[in-house]
Amino acid sequence: DSPSVIHEFNQAHDVAAILESFGYVKRGKRFASPGTNHAAGVVVLETGRVFCHQQGDPLSGEHAHDAFDVFRILQHGGDYRAAVKEAAGLLGLDRRERAA
Repeated sequence: DSPSVIHEFNQAHDVAAILESFGYVKRGKRFASPGTNHAAGVVVLETGRVFCHQQGDPLSGEHAHDAFDVFRILQHGGDYRAAVKEAAGLLGLDRRERAA
């Protein structure tokens, strides 16, 4: 019955703020990858998920990403285990589990 780290992370974090913390620059309704002079290819959808049209960007792919996915990909190179562990620590969920 413990809370999902990924769900809690998504509830507590704004995907646009995560993008900006990794150097993405807002241009209108889109974001440009760090250091790019090309068109802004990262779109924040109405659902709060991100879709990237910019080939070569780590977020590029066939699917949209939620805040946790963006954190996992940009902070941990896609490593789920490391991202969940850090997210649990950031949210204080690891301390609750130890106290139980």
